Amino acid sequence: MPGFFNQVAYMLVESQCKGNRCIVFGSAPDMVIPGSIDSSDIIMCANGGARIAVDLGLSINVLATTTYLYRGKGLRRSEQLTCQQMNGIKTNSLWVDNKVSPGRLMNVVRSVMYDSINVIGDVERSQIIVAACGQDLRASTGVFLICLAIVSGANSVMTVGISLSDGHYNMPWDTGKRDHIGEDSQAMGLLGMPC
Repeated sequence: MPGFFNQVAYMLVESQCKGNRCIVFGSAPDMVIPGSIDSSDIIMCANGGARIAVDLGLSINVLATTTYLYRGKGLRRSEQLTCQQMNGIKTNSLWVDNKVSPGRLMNVVRSVMYDSINVIGDVERSQIIVAACGQDLRASTGVFLICLAIVSGANSVMTVGISLSDGHYNMPWDTGKRDHIGEDSQAMGLLGMPC
């Protein structure tokens, strides 16, 4: 991808995704687990979607999260549980959207096991979304991963737990509004994906 901010990190993901089916796991409610997941499928997870994939016995190729979840004080109960669920997760490639501080980044680094890490900011995240959608949208981590799979040459992208509903799959008590619903809806429309 010409002009991409970090060619090495991109090439690692591209080498896994190119020509393969990517399955992107989120943690939205009403999740439907696909009946067939092949060993050649590339598993990409957004935040707490990683725990769901691991509980299914899947190895995670790419995990994307944000340091915003590790901000300490003021965490919603769902955010606290998401951090706990990601503790000890193993991934080939960790992509961290560093919105806040190096201290919070270290909290992520200590909780997730990874082979490679790529720390990105809003500009880099935006480059990937624009490359896939043609527009700069403040999309969720799940939709960001869909865009990453597309620009990395996946031959198809399946979503599990990516929706425009409020709440979380593994937290039925959390009926709080999900962030990015409007942008996600627009992105999914631009990508020609049902939502």
